[in-house]
Amino acid sequence: MDGGVYAGIGMGAAVAGYHCNDVAGHKGYFKKIIMFNRSILPLVIVFLIFGAAFLLFRNNLEALGFDWQVLSGGNLFLYLVTVFSMHLLSKGLHAENTQLFLRNAYSGIMVKLFASATAAFIYILATGGKVNKPALFTLMGLYLVYTGIELSIILKQSKERKHVKN
Repeated sequence: MDGGVYAGIGMGAAVAGYHCNDVAGHKGYFKKIIMFNRSILPLVIVFLIFGAAFLLFRNNLEALGFDWQVLSGGNLFLYLVTVFSMHLLSKGLHAENTQLFLRNAYSGIMVKLFASATAAFIYILATGGKVNKPALFTLMGLYLVYTGIELSIILKQSKERKHVKN
């Protein structure tokens, strides 16, 4: 029985060794992923702040005519779309040629814009015209907030990339 345990440990070490060599061969790729994950912190903070505010002040928001559920759902949607868009922009930033950069940059912008417009259109159709305008306009402002944060993060990554020697 002990031989089986040691054989399993040896097999695990062999597999771990294989993965370590695989990771060592792709250091730049994993560094980019780690950089992206670390840089997303401002988006996470904004998402949590707005999410908590919508939840904590839901009675006040309803008294003012806002639908807090629309605000919360829209906040989550905008966060997810912004993360995906930022991933495309970040990926384009690390591209080898200009065409790939432009394709990723425009894709990120277009995905975010059209996904948001489609979500708003679906919301309008689903409510049968009884749209909560204050919530919808607040989400438009939140779109601008997320876009501003996204651009500031990408510009910071761009400056850091210029200082890195290849």
